[in-house]
Amino acid sequence: MRRNYLIAAALFSGLAFAQQPVQFPEMDATISVQDGDDMLKREFPVVTKGAETTIWSEDFANGVPSNWTSLGFTRAGTPNPNAQWEYRGPSTNPDTSTGSRGLLAGAGLPINSPTRANGFMIYDSDFKETAGTGIGNGNAAGGHIGVLITDTIDLTGENEVMLEMYSYARLFNSRLYVAFSTNGGATFPDTIEIHPSSDLGVNTATPRDFRVLRDVSSIIGGQSNVRMSIIFRAEERTGALSPNTDPSSVWGLYFWMVDDISLKALPSTFFTFENTEVTTGTGTVTAPSYDILNDNPPTSWGGPGHYGITTLREARSIAFDANIRNFGASPQSNVALAVEIWRNGVLDTIVSHTPVPIMTPGELRTFADFTTDFWTPTQKGEYQFVYKVTSDSLTLANNGGNTVAFRPDTIPFLINDQVWGMDYRRFFNGLGTGQLGADGSAIAARYEIKEGEFDQMYTARVGLSGVTEPGAEIEVEVFKVEDFLTGGTGGAVAFAFKTITQAEIDNGFTDVAFFDPALGSGQIDMAWTPQQPDSAYWVVVTMFSSQGNFPVSIRNDQTFQNTTQSLMFNSTQGSWFNGYAGGSRSLAQPHIRMIACSSTDPCDGTGPTNTITEVSDELGIKYYPNPTSGVMILDFGAKHGEFANIHITDMSGKVVHAERANTNNISQHQMNLSNLSNGLYLLNVEMGGKKSTYKVTVEK
Repeated sequence: MRRNYLIAAALFSGLAFAQQPVQFPEMDATISVQDGDDMLKREFPVVTKGAETTIWSEDFANGVPSNWTSLGFTRAGTPNPNAQWEYRGPSTNPDTSTGSRGLLAGAGLPINSPTRANGFMIYDSDFKETAGTGIGNGNAAGGHIGVLITDTIDLTGENEVMLEMYSYARLFNSRLYVAFSTNGGATFPDTIEIHPSSDLGVNTATPRDFRVLRDVSSIIGGQSNVRMSIIFRAEERTGALSPNTDPSSVWGLYFWMVDDISLKALPSTFFTFENTEVTTGTGTVTAPSYDILNDNPPTSWGGPGHYGITTLREARSIAFDANIRNFGASPQSNVALAVEIWRNGVLDTIVSHTPVPIMTPGELRTFADFTTDFWTPTQKGEYQFVYKVTSDSLTLANNGGNTVAFRPDTIPFLINDQVWGMDYRRFFNGLGTGQLGADGSAIAARYEIKEGEFDQMYTARVGLSGVTEPGAEIEVEVFKVEDFLTGGTGGAVAFAFKTITQAEIDNGFTDVAFFDPALGSGQIDMAWTPQQPDSAYWVVVTMFSSQGNFPVSIRNDQTFQNTTQSLMFNSTQGSWFNGYAGGSRSLAQPHIRMIACSSTDPCDGTGPTNTITEVSDELGIKYYPNPTSGVMILDFGAKHGEFANIHITDMSGKVVHAERANTNNISQHQMNLSNLSNGLYLLNVEMGGKKSTYKVTVEK
């Protein structure tokens, strides 16, 4: 019955697109809880060459300065002292170890600025709305505005000035500004937006140590009577539900924390990567500050998706691009994007492109100018792509240290033997039954097969966030692209059903092994042919929470937007969506991975042929995948008994895993070996007085 639910829902949506580009709608943004644990900088300086001399600064070590002004208002502009900014200090209650206290804001972590321990400022909009208990229970509910105005700053003789501040924000129907006055606060005619929607979508958070930089030379440079106003403003909901007439709806949620605010002399050589708006044939879109491009294969869905984890068999040629601004005070000549490619901690190669002859101060050039040559990985390994900028006055050596582990401009990438996924092993948020519907909601990930390749898929690996509870159920189905919402006559090529356990939630994923009804075995043959112009498959995870009693939440990676490669099905609305409105990345790269054919396997369609030669075999049992990253299937075929005793030993003979399989009228048994370290083991099976021993490789 559950298998029919998704297909019926898909047909109900009335979508039949054949091989034409698909335009799915965006869902109106809804309040959601952030349950991820990994953040990514989306705006950052690449490098500065020259002094960053501080002209003025405030780190809140002594609280809010007495010559500052703090104001609070309702959304309509009526004064409300409960809507003011709050100070967190080492002796306040709560102190500097606490961030937002709101009901919906997430983990409640504080900003991670350099001087956080001395104190910081927070606008806890979520708490003002909810009081930590519910919508409308706060002392400034219904929308609010907070204004924090600095003292007077003298910038006489300082014509080239940049604003620097550390910022940690998460937004829902909120906007953040810094306004500037040059007449001592009488008027504030110039305003810049901090974390606009092009940089920070709905229900998306910055890193806790986000460093905001703005060139404000043309606004306040050389002025002697400067004041700055830091403004949190609740905005009316926009999107499919606007104008919003629901009295229970909210304007402005979550939080903004700031610290270590300073004005500095602008260095002569300084570059930044920045998001920017570009116009295409279908409208205006946000071009990310940096991106990764796959060369092969092309697709009618707007280009191949991002794959942060790929097998050696499916490795693509990759180019890199970026939008780069000359943030410094001087013109720069022969500017180029250079990407260092590190493998297993060692610099492997550097890719670049033809330099831009000249960039004037403040000039932004897009990916149209900054796209590197293609590079093709040929070896397995842990890779890091480190984005840098060079010019006649800036070399790679002057781009800062070569430590790649925690650089904000570094993308992790994995080439391995069997696991293939669109995520970059980053966990930002979860999405599931709480947002999409208690039963029958779904998330789908689309995988392109390299043209001319033949591959096999054995298992789906689904990432689980901590919101998931044991007893939740998922069904995983695999569709050819022409049979998924395209009017094709075929159904799923394979399917599997799974009840989630606590151990799997603790591990952060569940492995779901497939059974292909056509082949009568556990692998799915995935082939490209000239007759199949779009060689792709959809992996669809349908979620069941028993009317909300056992919620399911799938991990999501927000490293890149991926609107044509991932979809979500809202079972309440009965429709598929490509994400949330307002620039949200709440659905970008779900942790729906494939465990595919080994690079040493011919993958010739004859079945699970990647079994290592047996040591001794009286039973003739098939077992796959081998190597395995965790889950292994034992296929007993027609050899049934009451049970089979299974022992796995390491090469020294030590038993490292043991279990009993019920084989009475059951031909297949699934084992979870994810607790074993990488290496070679012996699989010992005893059934009906016969014994067999096989070699098994664990490779994660």
